[in-house]
Amino acid sequence: MYYTTVYDLTSQSAISWRSLVLPFGLAVAATICAYYARSSFSRYGLLGFAIIAVLVAVVIPAWDYYQLSRQKPRMVEGNVAGYQEKEWTERYDGKNHHYSYEGFWVDTVPFSYFRNVEMPGFTNTAPVQYPIRDGLPVRIHYIPERQITDGSITNRIVKLEVAEPHPQQQALR
Repeated sequence: MYYTTVYDLTSQSAISWRSLVLPFGLAVAATICAYYARSSFSRYGLLGFAIIAVLVAVVIPAWDYYQLSRQKPRMVEGNVAGYQEKEWTERYDGKNHHYSYEGFWVDTVPFSYFRNVEMPGFTNTAPVQYPIRDGLPVRIHYIPERQITDGSITNRIVKLEVAEPHPQQQALR
């Protein structure tokens, strides 16, 4: 079977520029405030905040990307089954919080992810979106990752390939 690569972690950047806008904005504002601060304690506190904001925004996603890219992925091949998609909104703290979830099985391996969370690995959001459905033949390279909260295993997709008829077979039709 002929496979087309839809997503490959190694072709993605480690850090998304969208996740850096707020921390860098806060860092610039804190630096400007530190420049005009009268006491040295305030100045160093604001500069420390600016440095920590940028480091957290850069180091955590880069570390996550590094951890995924350095491990040897497992591979499963088969048809998508049990596809489910769920979107909902919860209201708390006076704000609406939107969630988008997608999950499916390939053979005996479950895959699930929140689509509106920026993290390394396939989450079926821009710039890489693909209409996943039951019966879709795929080959998935994944890294099993133990969750800190409850010890469960989440399979993070590092490469998604979709089966298509061989180009020569398409020409014969």
